[in-house]
Amino acid sequence: DPIFQREISLAEQGRVALKYQLPETFLYHGGGTEIRKNSELVLRGYKALQKIMPAGHLPKLVISGFLHDSSNKLATPVMDLISELELEDEVLTLGHVPQADVPVLYSLAKLFLYPSRYEGFGLPVLEAMSVGIPVITCRVSSIPEVGGEAVLYTHSDDPEALARLIKKTLSDTELEERLSESGKLIAKNFRWHDFSEALLKQTLTVCHKKK
Repeated sequence: DPIFQREISLAEQGRVALKYQLPETFLYHGGGTEIRKNSELVLRGYKALQKIMPAGHLPKLVISGFLHDSSNKLATPVMDLISELELEDEVLTLGHVPQADVPVLYSLAKLFLYPSRYEGFGLPVLEAMSVGIPVITCRVSSIPEVGGEAVLYTHSDDPEALARLIKKTLSDTELEERLSESGKLIAKNFRWHDFSEALLKQTLTVCHKKK
């Protein structure tokens, strides 16, 4: 969507930060809480991160998306896990966020965590790249076709590995900047206008050959 490719003003950032009472520094996990989105790994990885980050340097974790109750077997019981891991003071859950606010959320975060187990395309990864936020995801299904080498990959079942990768990224300014710039460059290849134009040319070529 073009809203992920436009410049985001400081006024917009201030509005969204105030609206959701966002912490000054945070990691962001969004895109849904279905089991395949692997929100459990994010929470367990964040718990592991607490043990290896220097005191006073641990960002908060912000999660958006519908929070289903524990009776829904297709969704991660996010609130139950937060309680189990004793992360109530460290994790902020936003529930559903309107599309207009999502790019601003990306722009305010330090990292976007999206260790999905399966994606048909991986649109949240592309959205985050378009805004310029470094992404940590998993090398599964179509995600490598979207992210290429402009994102970082972790294992979908290893909280400690995720924690180490988060720490490494947060402590390496050059890596953060490289991921941000390369992500924005790659994301330009996935604009609706370009896709529509290529599809039209292909269709016209096929029709011409049939004649």
